[in-house]
Amino acid sequence: MSCYNCQTVLDCTGVCQGICQGCQDLCEGYAQCGSCEGACQNCQWSCEGSCESTCESSCQSSCEKSCQSGAQTNRSPGTPSSISVPEEVNGGEKITISWGSAYDADNNISTYVLERSDDNGSYKRIYSGNTLRYEDTIPKGLKTVRYRVQAKDSYNATGSYRTSNMIKVNNNAAPNISGNSYDYGAIYKDFDIAFIVTDPDAGDEVTVKIYSNGEMVKDYGKITLGVRHTYPVKLSGYTLGKHMIEVKATDKEGASKTNTYRFTKINTPPKFNVQSGDLGDKNTAFSFTYQVSDAEGDDINIVEYLDDEVIRVRKSVAKNTDLSITIDAEKLKTLDINKSHVLRVEAEDTSNGTATLTQTFRRANFAPIISGEDKNIGTIEDKVSYTFSITDVEGDVIKAWVYLDSEHQKAYETIEDGKNYTFTIEGEEFLKLTPGNHALRIVAEDAQGMRSQRVISFTRKVTRLLAEFREPIVTDAAARKIFIVPNWKLANGAKGAIYACNNAFDDAPAWEDITSMSTAGLDYQFKNAKRTADKWGVSIKIVVERGAAILDSYVYGVGGAFE
Repeated sequence: MSCYNCQTVLDCTGVCQGICQGCQDLCEGYAQCGSCEGACQNCQWSCEGSCESTCESSCQSSCEKSCQSGAQTNRSPGTPSSISVPEEVNGGEKITISWGSAYDADNNISTYVLERSDDNGSYKRIYSGNTLRYEDTIPKGLKTVRYRVQAKDSYNATGSYRTSNMIKVNNNAAPNISGNSYDYGAIYKDFDIAFIVTDPDAGDEVTVKIYSNGEMVKDYGKITLGVRHTYPVKLSGYTLGKHMIEVKATDKEGASKTNTYRFTKINTPPKFNVQSGDLGDKNTAFSFTYQVSDAEGDDINIVEYLDDEVIRVRKSVAKNTDLSITIDAEKLKTLDINKSHVLRVEAEDTSNGTATLTQTFRRANFAPIISGEDKNIGTIEDKVSYTFSITDVEGDVIKAWVYLDSEHQKAYETIEDGKNYTFTIEGEEFLKLTPGNHALRIVAEDAQGMRSQRVISFTRKVTRLLAEFREPIVTDAAARKIFIVPNWKLANGAKGAIYACNNAFDDAPAWEDITSMSTAGLDYQFKNAKRTADKWGVSIKIVVERGAAILDSYVYGVGGAFE
C-alpha cells in the first residue's frame, strides 16, 4: 500500500508509520541504521503535507536503499575454468587433481571446494582451501572415481560445479624395481646392474626380462621377489658409443615397470702413474722413472723425447713396470745453461688412445750453498749470533749480504769459499729490537747471478725494561734531595722501581731506591755525600721487571726537580 491510495491525512499517516516501521526493522541489522529515524520523520511530514507524496518511495530511497549491505549487492562466483585428472589410476596410489580459477565479478573468492564420488555414488567433500590443486589417495577396491569443484566467496555464495571425467581405478599394482633409471655416463670397463623386484599385491607372480639396445638378451622367467639380482654388462660385446639396457618386470595381470640404464662405451687412453711436472735445476746426470697402464689391457707403444729429439722408441712395453729415462753428464753438457728443457713421453694403445707425460728441468749453474739449514733458534734475551760458511760448486766468486727482517745490516763483498763468518747483534742494537719474532736472512750470490739464502728466525723476549738518562745532569755540588714523578704504564703483574744518584759520573754511582717516596709524591733526601769523579751529577734510572705480566709495560719519561 502506498500514499497514493490514502483518502485522508490520517490514512496517509498510518501508511507512513507502517512503512517506516518496516524500514526501521530492515535497518536495524546494518551499519547505516542511524538514518532511519530522520528519514521516517521526513516521510511523516511529507504525508501530512500531501497525501499524494510517495512516503513508501521516500522511506525506501532514504533508508532502505542506503542501508543495503555488501551481502545484498554481492554476486556469486563463476564456474572453475577447468578440472584435470588422469584417465586411469591404481588403487592405493596418490593422484593430483588440478583446476582452473573461477571468474568472480566482486573478486572475493575465498575457497575452492573439491568433492569426490566413489563408484558413481554421492559426492563427499575431500578438500576446502584456496589452492588450485590437491593430492588425493585413491582407496583400493574402488572401480571408478569422479571429482567436481566449485568456488565459494567470502559471503559464502557459491558458483556452479566443474565436474571431471570418470576415472577408472585399477586395483592391480605394477611391480616395483629398486632404484631409478640411471645414466652411467662414460664407461670403459665391465660393470654390474643390480636390482630387486617387489610387488605390492600379495601372491602376485612377476617375470623379468633384460633388453640391450631393444633386443632381449636375458629372460629370468618367474623371479623371486625381494631378492637382489645382478646382471653383468661385458663391454667386449659393445661397440664404442652410446648404449641402453632395460630391466622390465611384468606381473600376471600384465602390469609392468621398466628401469632404463644408459652408458657410453669409451676407450680410455694409457695412463701414467705420475703427473707432468718440473724436475727443478739439473747440473749432474739424473734419471726419471715412470710406469704406464691401460684399463682395457691394450698393448702400448712409447716414444721418449728430450726437447724435440727422439731418445728412445719402446714397443709393447710392460705395463705397471718401472721405465726410466737417463740424461748422463755428457748429454747434460750439450744443453744450454740456465734454460728450460723438456722430457716428453708419448704413449699410444692399439685402439689409438694416446697420452703424454712431460717433465721440465733447467740446466743450471748452481747457486752458492750456505751452510746449515733454515731454523728457529728460539727465544733470545741479550744478543743473537749466527756463524755460517758459503761454498760454490763451480768455484765462482761469492758475495753476501745480511738482513734483519727487511733491514740491510752488513755486506760481504768477497766471501772466501768455506770460511766461517759470524754475524752478531748485541748491546744497544739488540735493545732496539722490538719484542716478538724476527728473522735473520743471509743472502749469497755468485758471479753468474745465482742466489741462495738462509733464514734464521728467533724471538726477542723482554723480561726487564731499563730506562736511564743518556747523560747525567752536572751539578755544582752534591744534590741533597730530589722529587721525581714517573710517566709509566705498568702491566698487571709487572714490578717497577725508580733509582736516583747524585754522583752519576763515578765509575760505580751510588744508586738509591727512591720508589716509595716518588710514588707517594714526596721528596727524597740523598744519603750519599761522596764522589770519585771530578764532578757531581744527577741521573735517574727506571727498572721494570715483567714478572708474571702477560702484557707489556711502558716508560714514557719522568718529571721532577732536585736541589
